[in-house]
Amino acid sequence: MAESHVVSALVNKRAEIAGMIARTEQQLGQFRADLVHLDERIRQSDLWFEQGELSRRVLDAFAGRVSRSALQTSLRR
Repeated sequence: MAESHVVSALVNKRAEIAGMIARTEQQLGQFRADLVHLDERIRQSDLWFEQGELSRRVLDAFAGRVSRSALQTSLRR
């Protein structure tokens, strides 16, 4: 009889982990959608700058070649 409790606990733990994975996958999907949206906004904003200038500035900031404050200052101009 004790073995059935162990199996039941294992099944419950599996269901818990499966639920965590499902929620994480949903969250990951939302993060991907957010990135697509942000990328599109960056591309649209690029029209206000010389071709590709804003994207280069943002990518430089992400790569650590430009500080965040320097990027913010250049975007305010």
